[in-house]
Amino acid sequence: MSSLALSRRVLTLTGRMSMLRARVACDPDFIRQVELDYIDHWRLGRVRLLTGDDKSSWFWLLRNKYEMLYIPDVVVKTIEEPPSRHFVEASVTLMTRWFGNMLRTNTRAIALGPRRIGLFTWWSVVDQRVSMWTSLTGFIFALLGTLFITP
Repeated sequence: MSSLALSRRVLTLTGRMSMLRARVACDPDFIRQVELDYIDHWRLGRVRLLTGDDKSSWFWLLRNKYEMLYIPDVVVKTIEEPPSRHFVEASVTLMTRWFGNMLRTNTRAIALGPRRIGLFTWWSVVDQRVSMWTSLTGFIFALLGTLFITP
């Protein structure tokens, strides 16, 4: 986060811990982006995004070339209920939501291109997309190597 902040960008905003200028938060286009955000899915059609407003906010700021600042070592206390009392179930639910939000916004951010959002930020977003697959394929290739080459 600190290295990206040097380019006046960050890769994510956390809705509970973000601060926006009043002129941004009151901008009708910003409000529309957050309230009416959606994706068009090849099988499911248009899906309204009822969570992930932090990613919608991030994309709006990125698209409109706003600078974003990361402040390290800030303590923030949030009041939040996990989606389940069971750790594994809550973790799966939260990670599914987070990865879904990241995937949909990631695609839109990559489409903006390096000239619009900066090469380092753009490459970091591309890396997020690739690293998601390398963690899966690395495990699968290790398992296949164990089975077909040698334990």
